[in-house]
Amino acid sequence: MQTTQSHYKMIFISFIIPVYNTPKELLERCLQSIRALPLEPNQREIIIVDDGSDAPYNVSDAKVIRQEHQGVSQARNEGMKHAQGTYIQFIDADDELALNHYRAVLITLWKKQPDILAFAFNTAHRRPRPWGISSGTHYLRHYNIFGSVCAYTFQRQLIQNYTFNPQLSYGEDEEFTAKVLLDSKRLIVMDRPAYFYHKTKSSVTAQHNAEAIQQRLNDTFAVIRNLDWYLYHLEGAQYKALQRRIRCLACDYLHNTKRLIANKKERKAALEQAREQLRSLSLYPLPLKFYSLRYLLTALRG
Repeated sequence: MQTTQSHYKMIFISFIIPVYNTPKELLERCLQSIRALPLEPNQREIIIVDDGSDAPYNVSDAKVIRQEHQGVSQARNEGMKHAQGTYIQFIDADDELALNHYRAVLITLWKKQPDILAFAFNTAHRRPRPWGISSGTHYLRHYNIFGSVCAYTFQRQLIQNYTFNPQLSYGEDEEFTAKVLLDSKRLIVMDRPAYFYHKTKSSVTAQHNAEAIQQRLNDTFAVIRNLDWYLYHLEGAQYKALQRRIRCLACDYLHNTKRLIANKKERKAALEQAREQLRSLSLYPLPLKFYSLRYLLTALRG
């Protein structure tokens, strides 16, 4: 994109990074991965939202917004208010972008101008993603999506009327991503591992104490319930697309309840509660569908 900067006077992409007591060396690693991209300073915008950290962050080439501690959802919401780029990329402060693969993302954004571009994480067991162009509804209806917003670059105008749910500590991405995909007329999916995810001790998914596990399960069901309510505002292909996603999340809810709770007696009680919660939404028993092997096995076993 350095060859075309004279033809693009507006900010092309805004990078939104929430931070909360993130070690400065990890944030610097994240920032360096952005600075290394083939973008001129006037083509990119870095927005750091400090969610009430103990010590302030000072970054010369970024806009730093400080708020009282309210969680990552509210931090991202605040970042979106200030973003001016044509596209928005969310990044967690302890992660980074893969230079060569994200360069391909930028070129595709520039040439094709999609509503959303989806790419992959560098996870060890990642599965190939079907490359192509479709509507978000079509993709949501026929494929299993990756819920994290960090796996997508969004056109800012598309998401300006959406917000992250500040009541959720875990899974807020799932609710946001599903709704936005339904609104996308032009989605490009690339099988490029353009995002380096680093699992740290402070990551939500790395917390294994009983309170954190219960919060994760509670929030998972809250996302399912919220999307189920949203479902009844839809019809036709959009209804069927979100219905599939909700069923897959219900499967994950049962799977994680079994996986995360070690005590056999507690696990049995939690599973019964989860089934009753899903039954109240007519989501249990799971219908027999081959959305994935895990889904089918969970549907068969209950």
